[in-house]
Amino acid sequence: MSSDNNDNQIPIPNESGGSSRTRSQSECSTTSDNGTNVDSGNRQRTISQQFLVASGLTAASPPKFVSLEEIMKAAKGIKDMALVHQIAVDRDFRLERAEPPPNTIEKVVKDTMHRAFWDILAEELAEDPPSYIRAFTLLENIKDGLFGVLLLPQHIKIKQQIQEILDSDLIKQQAENGTLDFNHYAQYVISVMEKLCAPVRDEKIKQLKETANVIEIFKGILETLDLMALDMANFTIDMVRPDIIAHSVELERKKFADYLAIQPDGLQHTRTWLLRHLANHNGNPTDKDLTSFVRNLTKQVFAEGCIELLEWNGLNPYPETFLLDEGRLSALELALNRVITIGTILLVSCSYVGTDLQSIASFKDTIKEHASILLQSINSEKYVNINLLI
Repeated sequence: MSSDNNDNQIPIPNESGGSSRTRSQSECSTTSDNGTNVDSGNRQRTISQQFLVASGLTAASPPKFVSLEEIMKAAKGIKDMALVHQIAVDRDFRLERAEPPPNTIEKVVKDTMHRAFWDILAEELAEDPPSYIRAFTLLENIKDGLFGVLLLPQHIKIKQQIQEILDSDLIKQQAENGTLDFNHYAQYVISVMEKLCAPVRDEKIKQLKETANVIEIFKGILETLDLMALDMANFTIDMVRPDIIAHSVELERKKFADYLAIQPDGLQHTRTWLLRHLANHNGNPTDKDLTSFVRNLTKQVFAEGCIELLEWNGLNPYPETFLLDEGRLSALELALNRVITIGTILLVSCSYVGTDLQSIASFKDTIKEHASILLQSINSEKYVNINLLI
C-alpha cells in the first residue's frame, strides 16, 4: 500500500536543485471534461512559451555561418543605433573632441608625432631655398577641411573663391619662382574662418590674427578647424533632433533586428533576466482567460525586471536590450541609493532627538543638506550602503 503511494508521488525540485517536498499525482494533473488527465506542467510550459513570444524573446535559432562583412555591418549598425539613442534620450548631448587621457602612451605618442611634424615643417621653411613639401600637404588638408566640413552646399561663391586662391598649381609656381608668401595664405584662411565660425570662436580667431609666427598660425588654424567642425556637427544635431526623436524607435528596432539576424543568441541575458522574475509567479488560468493572463503576467514581470535594474547585481550579465542605457541606469541607481541613505539618516536622527527639534523644519533641512554634500563625492553605489550607517 505504501509502495503505491510512493509511486504516485513526484519530487519537486527546490531552487538549489534538490528535492524539498513531494506531491501526489492528483496535484500534478487535472481532469478534463472527457475524463482524461491533463498535465499541468504542459500548461505551465505553454504559459512560459507564450510569455516569451509576447516579450519577443523566442528561443535562439540554430547557429549559422556569417561572413566578416556581415559582422562589420552589424557592428556599425549598433554604433549608429547607440549614437541615435543618445541624441534621442539626452537633450544635452554634444559631440566632444576626442583626446587621449593624460599621462598615457597614446597621449605621449600623439604629442610626439605632432611636435615632430611641426619641427620638420619649421626646418623646411627655414632652408635656403625653402622646401614646401609638407607646406603643400598642409594647405591641401586645410582646403579639404573648409570644403568638407564647414561649407554648406549653398556656399557656391565662397567655394569658387577658395578654389581660385588656394590653387595648388599656382602656389607651386610661386614657390618655384621664390615669390610664395606663406603668411598671406594663412591670413586668407583665417578671414574665411572668421566668416564661418560661431561667436564662441571669435576670441580664438582674434588670437590667430595677432600671431606672427607662421608655424603657430597654421597650428592654430588646424586646431580651430577641428573645433569649428564640432560646432557644425552639434548645430546639425540640434537641427535634426526632432526628426531623430520621431524615428528613433523604428531605427533602433531595425538595427537591433539586423544584429539579431547574425547573432546566434543575442537575447540570452535578457531572457534569463525576465525568466528569473517569471519563476516567482504562479497561476492556473483557464483557456478562456489565457490571453489576458499572459498579457497581465508580461506587464508584471517586465515591471519587476525594471525595478531590479535599479538594484542590479554586478555579477549578473546585463540584459542586451538595456546595454545602451547601462550607464544612465547606473547613475539613476546611485541617485536612488543617495536618496535612501539621506532618508535613513533623517529617520535615525529624528528618532534620537527631542520633540522640539523634530518640529523644526530647518533642522531637518540642515541634516539633509549636510548629508547630500557628504554623498556628492561618492561615485559608486557600493559605498552608498545603508547597512554601513546602521
